[in-house]
Amino acid sequence: MSLLLYGTAGASGLFADSLSGLLIGRALLGLAVAGTMTTATALVGDYFSGDMRDRFMGYQVAFTGLGGLVFIAGGGVLTELHWRSPFAVYAIAFLLIPAVLKVLYEPEPVRHEPGHVPADDVTRRDILLVALFCLIAALNSTAFYLIPTQMPFYIEKLGIAPASGTGLAMGLLPLASAIASLNYGRLRRHFTIPALFAIGFGIMAVGMNLIALTQDYFGIAGSIGLTGLGLGMVISNMMAGAMAVAPPSIRGRVAGVLTASIFIGQFLSPLISQPWVDAFGYRAIYHDMGMLVGCFAVVGLLTAIRRRISVTA
Repeated sequence: MSLLLYGTAGASGLFADSLSGLLIGRALLGLAVAGTMTTATALVGDYFSGDMRDRFMGYQVAFTGLGGLVFIAGGGVLTELHWRSPFAVYAIAFLLIPAVLKVLYEPEPVRHEPGHVPADDVTRRDILLVALFCLIAALNSTAFYLIPTQMPFYIEKLGIAPASGTGLAMGLLPLASAIASLNYGRLRRHFTIPALFAIGFGIMAVGMNLIALTQDYFGIAGSIGLTGLGLGMVISNMMAGAMAVAPPSIRGRVAGVLTASIFIGQFLSPLISQPWVDAFGYRAIYHDMGMLVGCFAVVGLLTAIRRRISVTA
């Protein structure tokens, strides 16, 4: 149902003849995106467990980034033909529907896993952990969208690259994120979830502070790529961690609130960053966000150390 709505609402821009028609299509597309993201995340949690879930969650995040890179670039090429042409990309969703009907199956309603409480016994600790992952999702999304919403204007202000160079530099963000996500399963075998949050947020903090300190093109492009590596690690860790701690009975709802948190961060990012940029400048927003995610890295590091001490004690 979500894919059907996705293709219909997305491709409606091919025929919409007014701004209100375009906006209605975008609103319905938003509902479809929420449906596909929530269902896909919940099914990964239901179909897989342990190392395989971690690996597959990394694949999911990686292909999300690669898809964004390919389709955004493809949309730019199609725009050269006609301004409506990029809307045709959404019709690809129709091609996925037969595969979904043939391959996907309904998971069993109760699934007992090692270390989980019974399916109907949702504890206060479960709720607090899910709330923490939602906070991380919102923060990560807010930080992520500082690049696409503010970076083009920052590079233009510095006068260090044409529009094509700006697009290339920004393309390093999803590319680096995909690289980190593809290797998440391998990293998860060696590090705990708190340790990977510490590493991911730490890399993001360094990347964003380097963006604030650097004013040449290659320095900023490299810093964007470094930030992408941290983002990919954090997103994969967040999704895999949330599915691991969520009892099977509420896994679908957890996937839903996690998806909502991601979009809340996306919505808040320009509302927070634009007044900050107007008041303090572009360098300040990247420096300050870098310091904020750096605080999360410290919390993750302290949690990882505490867990290691408690295990060895």
